Amino acid sequence: MTHEQIIETLEAAFAGQLSDCDTAHGISAITIPAASNLKVLQFLFDSEDLQFRFLTDLTAVHYPNRTNEELCVVYHLHSLHLNKRLRIKCLQRLSFFLVPTGWSAKLSTFTV
Repeated sequence: MTHEQIIETLEAAFAGQLSDCDTAHGISAITIPAASNLKVLQFLFDSEDLQFRFLTDLTAVHYPNRTNEELCVVYHLHSLHLNKRLRIKCLQRLSFFLVPTGWSAKLSTFTV
């Protein structure tokens, strides 16, 4: 499966919820709303075609000049099955920073 096919699969499953989808330097990247975070992570984990089950990195970025998108949680996932990497950015406003991390239920099995 190519990076473009991974993004197409996600766009089909989460129509209208993804933005800034691209691939650079061998990593596909998508931006999702915080409200969709757990659904997207669960889909990536559960999908037999994708199998993004390895969490390489979890970090955050502060964008002080972006109104209502000041903070961003960034996940770097790896599908050992596909040998592909995926960056997920989840934007949130500073005044209400609550982004479910995916460390509950099945998602707790992400390998760190």
